[in-house]
Amino acid sequence: MTNFEDLNKGDKIKADLCSRENYIEGKYETAKITDIDALWQVNSKNTFLLERLRALADTADKMIAEAKAEGKDTNDPNVLRELGKKINEKGKLKGLWGWLIKK
Repeated sequence: MTNFEDLNKGDKIKADLCSRENYIEGKYETAKITDIDALWQVNSKNTFLLERLRALADTADKMIAEAKAEGKDTNDPNVLRELGKKINEKGKLKGLWGWLIKK
């Protein structure tokens, strides 16, 4: 079994992203913030993209928490899709996947 400390930087970022409550609950996927398949296609050496994804996940976590605090149902797919549009606009990653995954 590999220890977390033994992972490279990219694998640590992937582990961080996949261990988040909103990832586990499928909220990122429902909001179309990240594409699970694409996340695992990103080379662990591509720390630039993985750092961007982590920043985007940080933004998503914050915005989902704020929406929940405002009384919005963050389990409602329609609410999550609306949040996803705002989150993706902040992250501006949309459309870059094909190019960045190959790097």
